[in-house]
Amino acid sequence: MEALVIEGKRPVEVSIEFDITESRLSILRRSPLWKAEEDALCREVRDLHKTGILRLVPRAIERTEELMESQDERLAHAVVKDVLNRGGLISERSVEVGNGASIRVVLED
Repeated sequence: MEALVIEGKRPVEVSIEFDITESRLSILRRSPLWKAEEDALCREVRDLHKTGILRLVPRAIERTEELMESQDERLAHAVVKDVLNRGGLISERSVEVGNGASIRVVLED
């Protein structure tokens, strides 16, 4: 289970590593006990990473503020747009129109 959830291995790799067939692994993964344990492991891993990311937030805010004061106007403008976008004050969307072309739409209130 850890090989799948934490290490990100594919079922075929797990089958080889633990010397079981892919079909047996599939049967195990469908069991209620496996699903419950896998959900608990996923929550545990997510909470661990979330805690680590939350510790980085103050540094990210400080760095963002520094970049807003950059001498490079393009960089400063991009940072300001990103902050406003994330704050919901402006939004930017790309719409695919086919043949690899897209249209960028910027909405400002």
